[in-house]
Amino acid sequence: MAGSKNNIKNIEKISGGDHVVLFYEKESELIDAAFCFVMQSLKNGQKCIYIDEEKNHKMLLNKLENLFSGAKEFLNKDQLQLVIKEDIYGKASEFRADNMISLIEQKVIEAQKEGYKGLSITGELKEVINFEGGKKEIIKY
Repeated sequence: MAGSKNNIKNIEKISGGDHVVLFYEKESELIDAAFCFVMQSLKNGQKCIYIDEEKNHKMLLNKLENLFSGAKEFLNKDQLQLVIKEDIYGKASEFRADNMISLIEQKVIEAQKEGYKGLSITGELKEVINFEGGKKEIIKY
């Protein structure tokens, strides 16, 4: 994936219920992909949760603020939530797909009750792959 928003093809074609996996080589590509996903979600009237480490939250927020006026408003009204990955996934070695799926189901119901068209979640899971059973859990997820 190239490090440009214009090279993340077909992101606008993601629809409710889709699960997309994006691969990247450089951290800047991760932020570009997250930015495109988040912007598309917000544009579609969805609540959006970005799960990652704090430094990536800051980079994403900086990109949002530089390219979109009013980006902080999405945070202020809780339409965009930046969540530390350990707070939602636990330790990488303890990641369980079933727990995450249950949490997502709960968050979808909450988002709909709050008046959003749906819920979009993106997050970084690269550490999980290195643990015994991690690949199986990610595939299950």
